[in-house]
Amino acid sequence: MVLKSSGEILILTNNFLLRGLPLTFLSQFLVSIIGITTLSLFAHFLPKDEMGIFLIIRRTVAFLVPIYTLNLGLSLAKYGNLNFQKAFNYFLIFIALLCIIFCFSLIPIYYYKDFLTNYLFQSIKHIDSLIPLFMFLFVNLIHNLIYNLFRGIQNYKFMNLVNVVFGLSGICALLILLYPLKIETNKLKKISVVPQPYQKPHPPIWQVVDSPGSIKRAAELGINCIMWIPTVKSLKERFEIYKNAKSETEKRDVPLGEGICLVRDLFVADSMEEARELAGEQMVNYMRWVCHWRGLGSHMDPGEELPKTKNKLDLLSYDFLHKRNMLFGTPEYVIEKILELKSVLNLQNLQVWSNFPGVKHEHCMKSIKLFTEKVMPHFKNKLKTEVKKVS
Repeated sequence: MVLKSSGEILILTNNFLLRGLPLTFLSQFLVSIIGITTLSLFAHFLPKDEMGIFLIIRRTVAFLVPIYTLNLGLSLAKYGNLNFQKAFNYFLIFIALLCIIFCFSLIPIYYYKDFLTNYLFQSIKHIDSLIPLFMFLFVNLIHNLIYNLFRGIQNYKFMNLVNVVFGLSGICALLILLYPLKIETNKLKKISVVPQPYQKPHPPIWQVVDSPGSIKRAAELGINCIMWIPTVKSLKERFEIYKNAKSETEKRDVPLGEGICLVRDLFVADSMEEARELAGEQMVNYMRWVCHWRGLGSHMDPGEELPKTKNKLDLLSYDFLHKRNMLFGTPEYVIEKILELKSVLNLQNLQVWSNFPGVKHEHCMKSIKLFTEKVMPHFKNKLKTEVKKVS
């Protein structure tokens, strides 16, 4: 077709633009939605470090595409001249040239991969990220040339179809990114411990538990339990839950108390009154903070009901706590309470919390000294029970 005037050329050009405008708008809209959705999903599911790697790869690819293509895609768009055969011949030449450039560029990248990884990702541990980076880059290079091929011949239908298809394929390329990084969820699957544990395969694992469900689950997983606040009667029920679940899991009769450690708040003094005077108020204030979140339910015996009060912590006092779960008093009193735990629960592991906010340092140290000199020897010699201090 021969055009006789510039006016006819302008009309023809406008017709092409108007015909392609709706499709172009729709494809760009879909590509934008795909990009926003991808970013949103990755931001939600990826940990911060891996999300950072993902963004670095995206920006690096955007930077490298015009360098690798040498703007050959724009040449296709400019010199296609509505002639598909001519544009396609250019396209094949450019594809061959691009593959040669891409393959040769991988040689120095391979030899300097450590340096490149450190430069881009600040850590050699992310070296596997180079593979998806260049896979993603190659997909974008092919997209650039095919898109501009149809742009040059002004075939808006296929041009926009290519745009949408490669937008979707970009998601596939990014999913491939997840495989070498081994990112499936934000859950830790492997952690390293330094220094390496001496025990094989690892030292015993202890977990703080309270609810029946968490106690049973720990027993089923072979995890030891740590309990803290409940009264002796409430502990008996919890100890039995652990024993029964562990016995069923291990197919043996597990002794009551095996695999369980109890934490108790401790302050030893020369008299009961002195223990209350030196650390009683501080202990109550500390427990008031704990019970603000946990309530008083953990302090109750099975079936016991709290009297109604204006505020939920109105019942909290030294007298309320002392008889339930505190080892506060003389060495003789503390020994008696530990013996009760041993008798009722067959307690095998006891940890004591011996420092409370507001207690003077010298009073705390005296309490620990009385415990180690007057209480611990009693159990070491007679019951061979291990008693540890946690402060």
